[in-house]
Amino acid sequence: MRSADERDRLEQNKALIRRLVDEFLCKGDGGVLHEICAPNYRFWPVVYTAPEDRDGHASDNRATLHTIFPDLTATIEQQVAEGDWVATHHTLHGTHLAPMSTPVGTFAPTGKHVTWRSMSFHRIREGRIVEGWLSYNPTSILRQIGGMKPWPGDPGERTPGKDDISV
Repeated sequence: MRSADERDRLEQNKALIRRLVDEFLCKGDGGVLHEICAPNYRFWPVVYTAPEDRDGHASDNRATLHTIFPDLTATIEQQVAEGDWVATHHTLHGTHLAPMSTPVGTFAPTGKHVTWRSMSFHRIREGRIVEGWLSYNPTSILRQIGGMKPWPGDPGERTPGKDDISV
């Protein structure tokens, strides 16, 4: 059984990630990273091979996500904390209003509202985020803007709640 101090620390870690999602991801405030992330912070996005540092992550978020989806919102579906780590399952929503460059081409703005799910994992030390990992299915976004057709068994076609596995 966890001590009250340990439970409080885990709840504080989860609250820190909720602040990251709200202020940085949804509102685009890159300055908040200097408050909540350690100077040696590294972020590992799904679409790149090298990690981004704190300033690179702030710049990339503004240049891509908030330009392409300026009305971005996120809902935290589940959040689990254990040790130094917080795992978060999000559902994101936004309207495709700017060109989107991808490895398969650049897609002109469609004005379509899109929804996608993602998972993030963040490591926290001494009350600051030191590492972040993100995983999502970019083909889900491409399908919704008309850039890709679904294929049989595509996990992006799964309906949460409806297609959940019962045990």
